[in-house]
Amino acid sequence: MVRLGQRLGQTPRNGRHGARTWLPDIHGVGSHKEDPKRITVSLDPDPKGEFKILGGSRSDDRNLRLSNLVVGALPIQQSNSEAVIFASGAVCQATMDIAPADPIEGILIGQLMAANEAALALYRKGWQNVNVPEYFEGGTKFLQLADKATRTRNVVNSMKRLRIAN
Repeated sequence: MVRLGQRLGQTPRNGRHGARTWLPDIHGVGSHKEDPKRITVSLDPDPKGEFKILGGSRSDDRNLRLSNLVVGALPIQQSNSEAVIFASGAVCQATMDIAPADPIEGILIGQLMAANEAALALYRKGWQNVNVPEYFEGGTKFLQLADKATRTRNVVNSMKRLRIAN
């Protein structure tokens, strides 16, 4: 799978300045035992926000992760790298056109993109199958699923309208 961060030449940020360690205290205070459950989280003390237009956050790692999750949720053949590159470019461009103002809007826009793509793909499959008598039942099931996906998209749109109103 094509990852946006890989394409841009970025690597995970391990050992950067500002790293924080999250560790539940299971050995007691002051214990020096090595714990395999230790998780180190690197936080950038001065995020640049170069990709804020993709996810609304000042954290580029979060914006790229959201973009990768949205592309992974699209109803395309993920093993076809040309299709993934084309779809990721289209979705990222559409997200930049909408321009999320904050991380919540970035999440809502990502959900809107995935739900819209899923609904359209299900409608396409439904209408292809409903016209063939042997597949009529399957086609109607695809159309029902498309209607559910459309309702999901409408819920996301309603949530965004409420956020703008408040």
